[in-house]
Amino acid sequence: MSNVEKLLIPGAFHSDNLYIPETILDVMRLVESLENRYFLVDRFCIVQDDTETKESQLSAMGKVYASVLFTVVAAQTMDASLGLYGR
Repeated sequence: MSNVEKLLIPGAFHSDNLYIPETILDVMRLVESLENRYFLVDRFCIVQDDTETKESQLSAMGKVYASVLFTVVAAQTMDASLGLYGR
């Protein structure tokens, strides 16, 4: 809930006021290179600090994943600041 208002502002992801880890930036570039327009990042799309909202959003993830073109699982590093492996 602490950053929902900030994320709802048009252009929030092009702002210097929002830290976007390198791994997510890599996925943004990947999605764009595949000429896709949308992707979901749990960190930004699922409210992390409100248990009730988070549970509701997580319960809908089956429907979300059932309609995606592909899923990126970046599990090779300890955090998202290092980017995708092999980029």
